[in-house]
Amino acid sequence: MRRLFSILIGLLLILIGILGIVWRTELPNGVFAAIRLGALRLWPVLVFIVGAFFVLPPLLMRDRPGLSGLFIPGIPILVTGGLLLLASLTDRWGFIWGRFWPLEILAVALAFLLMALFLRKIGLTFPAVILAFNGLALQFTALTGWWEAWAILWIIEPLAVGVALLVLYFKLRKRGLLIAGLILCGIALLGVLLMSLILANRWWVLGLFGPALLVLLGGFFIIRALRVGKEVPVASIVSEEVIAPAEA
Repeated sequence: MRRLFSILIGLLLILIGILGIVWRTELPNGVFAAIRLGALRLWPVLVFIVGAFFVLPPLLMRDRPGLSGLFIPGIPILVTGGLLLLASLTDRWGFIWGRFWPLEILAVALAFLLMALFLRKIGLTFPAVILAFNGLALQFTALTGWWEAWAILWIIEPLAVGVALLVLYFKLRKRGLLIAGLILCGIALLGVLLMSLILANRWWVLGLFGPALLVLLGGFFIIRALRVGKEVPVASIVSEEVIAPAEA
């Protein structure tokens, strides 16, 4: 642990020193001036190193899962460093942050997911799923500019909670989680159907969501029925083989 922090502190000090030398050195115009400008644009690497202070310890010391809590600040800091570096190199600050700021939410979701894996705590997937659903929806609208799509994307909220509850059910096998998850997913489905009918004339793309979900739901019931139909003969055969020797 101490060796890791010594290495990270050393890298941080070296980078700060290089940036200081480049800033103070009087270079002639032309190529060297361009090199100095390029070097100064790399200052977001400092943010990366700060993020590494948090992320590397739990990755390198798997025998101490409690350190996985450092993912919560570490991964968002790394994402922030990446966005800052991209904006600094392209000099398009407004565009980068205006289009990709939802990555910060997805970073927090990833941090919770990693904590759940390291600590083996299924409960931590609950905030991970909710944040991931919202982050993906916000990233979609930030990239496309279709913020009016939230007239139908509000169903993300009950759907995210419902899916999170179903994830917990598959691990804990508690019937209450299954019922609550299915109810919330059903509410989300009804919301999509309702809003697709209301907004079909205004946004024809949104009007396709309802019919598409009906097709998927119908396919689900057909596949489920076919699977049940295949399983019944097998069960009957097994029962007959068990009963026959007993009668004999």
